[in-house]
Amino acid sequence: MVNSLASIIEPLLIGFLGITVGIVVIAMYLPYFTMFQHIGG
Repeated sequence: MVNSLASIIEPLLIGFLGITVGIVVIAMYLPYFTMFQHIGG
């Protein structure tokens, strides 16, 4: 029972972590991209 529950939760948890990390990375790099666009004209 616990094993099957873990096998269901694990992919969801990995996906949730991946999305969270992706959002954090995008939030970190977005100001740099806009700054470079302003500098580049």
